[in-house]
Amino acid sequence: MYNLVETGSIRQDKQNCVFASIFCRNANPYKRYEEVEGLEVRIPLVLMQMRWDGGLGFVGGKVDKEDKINGMITQEVLKNALIREVKEEINLDLLDRENLKPLCTYQDKNVDIHNFSLEVSEEIFYFIFKNSVNSEHMITENSGNVVCHVANYKDDKGYQRFIENRFCATSLMELKHLIEQEKLLVSF
Repeated sequence: MYNLVETGSIRQDKQNCVFASIFCRNANPYKRYEEVEGLEVRIPLVLMQMRWDGGLGFVGGKVDKEDKINGMITQEVLKNALIREVKEEINLDLLDRENLKPLCTYQDKNVDIHNFSLEVSEEIFYFIFKNSVNSEHMITENSGNVVCHVANYKDDKGYQRFIENRFCATSLMELKHLIEQEKLLVSF
């Protein structure tokens, strides 16, 4: 059972994991879709991935022993581990670590799960999506990218249907946390 705790809480004697919620606040997912050419729909999009175990999750993973500074886990260590994981899983070099915003931390008896949000432009979002197929851990850890339309469409389509999928560990709670904190959900 995972509990939401103070964001950034670190227990040194537990396994720590770190994930990135990469999102675009204002995108037109239909701009390349010939069937609706010229349709101007602007919605938020969140990048997730089908994980190797068959569940949906965010980019990220474990904080390794090599990531620690003097054997300790700090906020800087979490960011360094996340930068490494993002490069491995989606082939993205996060050069500006200041744009990583602590989003939430969940704990159970054995693990601390930290999530950082990263807002990107529509152009960068699509670049990440396309470029990630060349990542070092594509297929072994990331079995494919998944885009969550953060929009409730008519007939119960969109976000309300998306959240019925199978999510890894705290991923669904993290997604809901991101959407609430950033006020992303729109409805049509």
